[in-house]
Amino acid sequence: VRDAQYRTTYDDARADWLEQQATEAFRRLWPDAQIGWSLAYGPSARRSELDCLILRGNKAIIIECKWKSLTLVARRGDSNALRKDIAQSILNAFEQGRRARDYIRARTTAEFTAIDGIVLKVDSQAVNEIVILSVLARGALSLIAANPLEARALGLFRDAELPWALSLFDLLAVC
Repeated sequence: VRDAQYRTTYDDARADWLEQQATEAFRRLWPDAQIGWSLAYGPSARRSELDCLILRGNKAIIIECKWKSLTLVARRGDSNALRKDIAQSILNAFEQGRRARDYIRARTTAEFTAIDGIVLKVDSQAVNEIVILSVLARGALSLIAANPLEARALGLFRDAELPWALSLFDLLAVC
C-alpha cells in the first residue's frame, strides 16, 4: 500500500480478516466449541488482547495471527533480517499466546471478552491442555516454524517449548 494515510486502515482490515478466517475454520471443524475472536482480558488498567480462543471439552486453543512475510533482505540470506522477521511473527505471536495461557493458569476462572461482547469463561481446573497456535498469512514463515529444531541454528527457540505455526492455507486444509 503506497498511501501512508491508508496504511493503518489496510493493516487493521487484513489482520481482522485473518483472525476471522482462522476462527471460522475452527467453527466449521467443531461447531459445538465455544469460540471467541478479538478478545480482551486482564485487569482494566492493563488489558491484553488475544486474537482467538477455542474451548472444547477439556481443551483450550489459543490463537494469535500475524500477517507478516519474509522481507526481501531475509530472502537474500541476511540471517539478522531473518531473525527479526521470525521474531516479529512467530515468536511475538507465541509470547502473546503464552501470556494468555499463563493468565488462564493463574486463575480459577479466567474471563475473555470478545469484540461482540460475549464473555468466555475458562475454568482453569477443567482445562487439562492448552495449545498455542500461531496462524500466519503467508507460508514461508510457517515452513520455518514447522521445523523449529532446524531454526535453533539461528539461536531461536532456545527453551524446551517450541511454537506451533501454520499458514492460514494449511489451517484451512487441516480443518
